[in-house]
Amino acid sequence: IVGYRITPTADGTDLPAVDLESTATSAYVSDLPDGAEITFRVAAITTAGTGAASAPSTPVFLPWGGPSQVVDGVYQGFLGRSPTGAERARALDALADPGRLGDLVAALRADEPGYGSDAATVVDPVTRLYFAYFLRAPDAGGLDFWLRRKRDGQRLAWISASFAASSEFRNRYGSLSDEQFVQLVYENVLRRQPDAGGLAFWIRQLEQRRRSRGEVMTAFSESSEYRRVQATRVDVAVVWAVLARRGISNTDLVRWVDDLDEGRADLHDLVIAALGEGVGRDRWFCLPEAPTTAADQERLLNHRDDRWRIGDNARSVALPDGRVVWLFADTLYGKVNPDGSLPSTGWGYTHGSALIQDGRCIEPFYSATTDRPTSLIPDVSSTEFFWPQSGWVDRSGTVLRVIAGRRVGSPNTGGADGGTVVAEFSLPDLRFLRVTPVQRPPRGEGLSWGVALHDGDWVYVYADNGPDPEASWPFNHHAARFPDDATSFDGSGWEYWTGSGWSSRVADLRPMSFPAPKLGFTNVIRTDTGYALVTKPYLGNPPSVFAWKGPSPAGPWTEIGTVADLSSVPDNRTYAV
Repeated sequence: IVGYRITPTADGTDLPAVDLESTATSAYVSDLPDGAEITFRVAAITTAGTGAASAPSTPVFLPWGGPSQVVDGVYQGFLGRSPTGAERARALDALADPGRLGDLVAALRADEPGYGSDAATVVDPVTRLYFAYFLRAPDAGGLDFWLRRKRDGQRLAWISASFAASSEFRNRYGSLSDEQFVQLVYENVLRRQPDAGGLAFWIRQLEQRRRSRGEVMTAFSESSEYRRVQATRVDVAVVWAVLARRGISNTDLVRWVDDLDEGRADLHDLVIAALGEGVGRDRWFCLPEAPTTAADQERLLNHRDDRWRIGDNARSVALPDGRVVWLFADTLYGKVNPDGSLPSTGWGYTHGSALIQDGRCIEPFYSATTDRPTSLIPDVSSTEFFWPQSGWVDRSGTVLRVIAGRRVGSPNTGGADGGTVVAEFSLPDLRFLRVTPVQRPPRGEGLSWGVALHDGDWVYVYADNGPDPEASWPFNHHAARFPDDATSFDGSGWEYWTGSGWSSRVADLRPMSFPAPKLGFTNVIRTDTGYALVTKPYLGNPPSVFAWKGPSPAGPWTEIGTVADLSSVPDNRTYAV
């Protein structure tokens, strides 16, 4: 072998090949078309000629779309503005030469004459607050949000106070006294225990209302000591958020900080790695444009490959940044036979997953991926797991809460009902935080809340109870609600539907008025004229999906009609609809 030939393909069309020497371990391919789905094939070059090409690589989507979008993103990320014509031309020249990328970023970060960088006054102070409060690098969406606020004139102390009031901070540390807060500031920011005099001084500042907690944290995070200690960490975090378009993990952060401080890497290496991470992220599947019709949306959701095959119990949650999370319970991944049956090996399943829709693109999401995907809500053990049901975003916009059924026993039979929990994920990075049990009202065996509706300041939850689903007698359908800023689910602050109104007494819980007791609720939504719910039979008989309407989240419900007739779907596939 004397070399290798790499042939890129954009949306099925071959692009000019790149030839490499036999000692090459990587390649830089430029001039890829905007918005295309890219694959690569590799062929060995020998003295006898060029051999057969490999199978195409896993498709990747260029999130920047092309060099022009990279330049716009870099200027918006580092400077908060678009480039001038001259700046755009200079930056495009730098992108064409990988050796100059680091110089460009250094100029944007170092406030060289003519750039107008606000790194020292805006970008770096906000980034330091992330490390001080949350002990992590900022995620790309969050950093962009708070930088916009700072550039719009918000004081750093106001942003700091918002961090102190955030769900992520409160969930991590709970409700802190003034002394506990000051103690935490010393430990998180200065990495040491407070001296007696300093502790007393800052406590007095808070008790006498001379400074707010946001101002105290800001004073520490902007101290010369903290700025010096965090300098390299801030550089890495900002470059990664802007160029990779996501937050850097703590593991990668530590590695890059060590390499930069020890001279094993420089800014150029960091820039190339971050840009490569952003450009090379696998977007799984993208449409040419964002879906605007039901057929387009169906095409997006119907994409299948080994990473995600099928899931049941689909419900969606709109996130503040415009993405949509599609929640699923039991999920199949891996190989399937052409006829849809499962082979003897090469496949697996989890007890929960999500599809993340971001405009025209969609990709699977699990709690972790090592040698195989794992459940969206991590399993406690092989005999204790969770089925995601519905979700909502809390009032602060920083936490996704997912109500889920807890199952106990053999997963082969679905386990036994173990109650209901609420799982929490931080936003926008969808990092799993915790599981909190939900109280179960003592009215009816097997009553577990599942379907959820976030409407105004309330979250409405729904539950069915009654005998076995195969029995002929009716089920009861119940509703309850709690404030959307609730962080515990022990029943405090809850209200229960009485049949005619809401009561704080669980003993007053009564079924809703619903004329089809053998149908189970699958979703409840707010409409322009009231509320609608979607139902289906518990065991797919009759094989149809129905819609109902009501004037309130608790009904009363009247039938609209059949949404989908599933009689043509094979019996062994109706469960996953």
